[in-house]
Amino acid sequence: MVSRFHGILAGLVSLAVLQSTFAVAAVPEDPPPSYRSRDVNSSSSTNRSYRSSPSQGQFRRDYSRSGSPRVASTQPGGNMRVPENIGPPVRSTETWQGEPTPDPAFDGGGPYSSSNFAPNHDDGYFDDGQGSCNSCGACNNCCRGPIYARGEYLLWWLTGDSTPALVTTSPAGTPRAQAGVLGQPNTSVLFGGKLNSDARSGARVVLGMWLDPNARLEGEWFGLGQNTANFTQTSSGTPILARPFFNLTTGAQDSNVIAFPSQLQGAINVSETSSFMGAGIHATQNMLCGDYCGDRHYRVDFLYGFRYLRLHENLTINDSITANAAATVPANTGFTTTDAFGTSNNFYGLNLGMTAESRIERWCFTSIGRLGLGGTSQNVNISGNSTATTANGQTTSFNGGLLALPTNIGSYNHSGFTVVPQLELKLAYDLTQNFRFTFGYDVIYWSRVVRPGGQIDTFVNTSQASGQPLVGTPGPRFTLHETDLWIQGISAGGELRF
Repeated sequence: MVSRFHGILAGLVSLAVLQSTFAVAAVPEDPPPSYRSRDVNSSSSTNRSYRSSPSQGQFRRDYSRSGSPRVASTQPGGNMRVPENIGPPVRSTETWQGEPTPDPAFDGGGPYSSSNFAPNHDDGYFDDGQGSCNSCGACNNCCRGPIYARGEYLLWWLTGDSTPALVTTSPAGTPRAQAGVLGQPNTSVLFGGKLNSDARSGARVVLGMWLDPNARLEGEWFGLGQNTANFTQTSSGTPILARPFFNLTTGAQDSNVIAFPSQLQGAINVSETSSFMGAGIHATQNMLCGDYCGDRHYRVDFLYGFRYLRLHENLTINDSITANAAATVPANTGFTTTDAFGTSNNFYGLNLGMTAESRIERWCFTSIGRLGLGGTSQNVNISGNSTATTANGQTTSFNGGLLALPTNIGSYNHSGFTVVPQLELKLAYDLTQNFRFTFGYDVIYWSRVVRPGGQIDTFVNTSQASGQPLVGTPGPRFTLHETDLWIQGISAGGELRF
């Protein structure tokens, strides 16, 4: 009886040991239900990484679009088995010690949560759900939507227009023959020199679309508000007002006196307006992209397209004179004079360049170098007129003013090859997945432009005054004078991605 009991007890112990052995050796075909693996033959693109605690071990899975595993690595404490030749309907089999936890650098949610079962698009259009570019890399540009619009405020400066001295004065007591004459010790310049060199406000609008992760199409327009340099002075005789010039008839410096004590009272207005704008369309094609220092991404793109620039300026000089009783002409005789110089520059050309972008988390730094190669169409318009009004109101008009006379009045056109390089530096911060702030600096160089100040010839033959025929050396003459233009300034704005 005792021996039978011992035999039954030994059998139960053996059965328990055998059952325990099978339980330890058994390998589950799939992970626990809450972390069930996906079919590796799924057509959806997946890119998931899971990490358990150091004591539990760690592994990473990275599937390519075709479904074949690209990376299958383990660390001590965990193990993975993936068949070398995977084909339908084979499933990957994974086992590990402990329950895996998500790696926030890649997912940010449970590895098999409903949100992460959605495809992680690698077409360059969508974010990974974290509002950050880190996990997407520079090549995919995944933080950027396929369509984007950027608006920026501009605060730019242009090289000023250089003009000769246009208005002068002299102290009281100066003889009339020396009043306002350049080169005289008491003559000072009231207006002339660099005009319209102060800051200008403007705006820039950019619309773009990613055609694929490597190429995009972008259109741009920018414009600066019209800037005006203005000078106005009225005098009853004091202070002295004059317009200086070189008299070809006498071969010496001279002036047209507008206001002089006891003889002439008058007023003068000089105004120059300036406007600048540009537009273009270009495409970019990726040439190089990658990562460095782990979480930093870069890309370099080739840029090509078309560019247009326009600079339009007008300089006008108006003066009016009324003679007093002590003048050399009858009292209350009036004279008005107008000189106008207008210039227009239009650039049309091919735009070539490179863009380089570096991203660190939400920050993005972009530098764009462009070179415009093409032609500038130039136009210069010079006009002038004057009137004389007698004391009884009779008015006579003449063709020509003081610096615009029949010898240089007309419309002149010229075209020539031009280069327009530009450097644009921009810093952006992704406030959300679809909106970013931008801060930038631009510098543009435009060779061979015409400006009003350069077209003024101060060598005047006064025999043409009041419509009289020319006698002697022609002057003023028209000679096309070209100069270079520099534009630079800062910008701030925002970009919305759709």
